[in-house]
Amino acid sequence: MLALYISLLDTEEQISKFEHIYKKYRGIMFYTAKGVLQDSYLAEDAVHETFLDRIRIIDSIRANNEKELSQFLRVLTHHKAVDMVRKCTRQKKSDTEIEDLDLSKSDVNVETIVLDKIDYENMLLLVQSMDEKCKTPLLLKVQGYKVSEIADFLNISPGNVKVRLHRARKIILTGLEENGNE
Repeated sequence: MLALYISLLDTEEQISKFEHIYKKYRGIMFYTAKGVLQDSYLAEDAVHETFLDRIRIIDSIRANNEKELSQFLRVLTHHKAVDMVRKCTRQKKSDTEIEDLDLSKSDVNVETIVLDKIDYENMLLLVQSMDEKCKTPLLLKVQGYKVSEIADFLNISPGNVKVRLHRARKIILTGLEENGNE
């Protein structure tokens, strides 16, 4: 990992300073992060993000006072770990809200679902039994084609397409009414 960080630095002085900080303080930073996060992998992530943040300001870090530098890095790592906890907490809240939303959708009446399925199956049977002159424009319309496009495909006028669509809809409505599904 050290090679990755070093590749982000420009001067030999920055590299030297960062190597010193990395080798001397990564253990204490990991210990600090793990104390907050209670997870080794997340603690590694917190230390990694802290190091990436420090690379940006490596020139302004005072490395001559070891005690001050140690405290500085521990505080930064602690803040990064706390931010990660907050982020996880927000994520859990939004996951819970989604689960609650899904539960409210599951309250759909079973009778409605069954009737909708019966209507759908009856409608499919009606469409399949239709004359091709009415069925083809209807199927193209359902697929999202415009009346003018359907007219071009079938080499008929747009007015004729509208008449055939109207007849197809009328066949479906009449058929559903006959089956007792108004």
